[in-house]
Amino acid sequence: MNSGHIYTVSGDGKDSSLGLVLTTRLSQWGVWSEDSADIVIDLIDVRRQQVDGAVSAEAMLLEQAVRIEVRFRVIDAAGQELQSARTLSRQRYFRLDRSNLLATAAVKEEVAESLERELVAQLLRSLNLIQQASSSAHAR
Repeated sequence: MNSGHIYTVSGDGKDSSLGLVLTTRLSQWGVWSEDSADIVIDLIDVRRQQVDGAVSAEAMLLEQAVRIEVRFRVIDAAGQELQSARTLSRQRYFRLDRSNLLATAAVKEEVAESLERELVAQLLRSLNLIQQASSSAHAR
């Protein structure tokens, strides 16, 4: 991300795990500021859900899904909406072993962290598209 813009993250999802991953990524790239940003990523809502589904009624192995959904919009420093509210979501299934719940919890966290990284990457790609569209509009 080499756009010449400085970003900040706001909204109800700012302090969520996904919000922290996003802020960290922007900070690593040197394009994040808490105070003086010209583009605001408004994380309206971040939801993390767990869905259970048995492989069989008697089985010790069950299948679970972790689903993460983020609703966001992008606005400029003047408050003008650059992208209206949009929802991105990812879901992944994994097997859990009821006889080893501690390992299952660790697997579930790994899956959730992976999904958050994927969603942040997708959100950043959408920012690049907004910037390209904005640059094209200004060039005309």
